[in-house]
Amino acid sequence: MDLDQKIDHLTDNIIALAGQTEKRAKNAELLISQAFQELNTATTDLNRSADTIKQTAAEEVHRGINQSVDKLTERMETSGRWLLENSREIEKQQQQTAKKLKRLVIASITLFGLTALLCLGTIVYSVQLANTQIKRIEWVEEINKAIDNGKLMRCGEDGGICTKIKGKLIRLDQ
Repeated sequence: MDLDQKIDHLTDNIIALAGQTEKRAKNAELLISQAFQELNTATTDLNRSADTIKQTAAEEVHRGINQSVDKLTERMETSGRWLLENSREIEKQQQQTAKKLKRLVIASITLFGLTALLCLGTIVYSVQLANTQIKRIEWVEEINKAIDNGKLMRCGEDGGICTKIKGKLIRLDQ
């Protein structure tokens, strides 16, 4: 039963108690009225009896009202305790959620940092790889230039690499 339903239930009980109290008050007024009629027609002994009845009726009304108020007070105290317990539980859950959110934020920042480091590492590797490729291209260009200038060539049929120094072929791959 949610809080609104409990409040509605308590309100219905209060209205019912008020109706019962009004009925008891009307009943008491009727008893008192009857007692006054008997006083007018009765003797001194009946007067004493009427006073006793009047006092008893007032005590019953008072006791009935006290019982109703006590029941209402007990219900309100129970509802108050229930509300307090639930608000404490909600506060506890909010604190736990805040802690989890904090951990999630820290994990996200850590993951972001690691991702940034990985990207930086990839960039450094790519730059180094590009430099290595540039050096190879430059080396191949120099080899091609030496071949074009006749300074580097194949040695005969066995396919070795030779160079010409002072008109003489010198094998480079041995």
